[in-house]
Amino acid sequence: METVFNFDDVLLVERYVEGRFITQGLIEINGKMTTLPPVEIVDDTGDEFKMFPLPGGAAARAHDFSPEAIAEINRITSEAAALTEASGVARLDYHLSGGKLYLLEINAVPGLIPGYSSMIDCAAAAGFDYLSLIGMILAAAK
Repeated sequence: METVFNFDDVLLVERYVEGRFITQGLIEINGKMTTLPPVEIVDDTGDEFKMFPLPGGAAARAHDFSPEAIAEINRITSEAAALTEASGVARLDYHLSGGKLYLLEINAVPGLIPGYSSMIDCAAAAGFDYLSLIGMILAAAK
């Protein structure tokens, strides 16, 4: 642990929250940040992946959340985007544990590798294919 202070004087340590891993894409469409459907990320055995899944080792699946839960995820995502002045594209990651939703991070540079990146899975859940997603990102950057 002492070696981490060779890099900086400040260390942020957080309690690990075990739970279902949920991710939600956010993309700018016609100047407005728009939430994509949240998806749950699981490993190929059906269990939540632990950390840093390898290609082919994780899959997104449609969530089985109630409309109220989806509305809550959308609300938190939209508020976080507004607070951080997110624009263009982002992905927000959550853990759902004991009925509580924990926002883990806002990824301002989500991966876009087909067959690997969950941002693509969120876009697919909204009905957008890969090329449409890339086109929307480019349009927002214009």
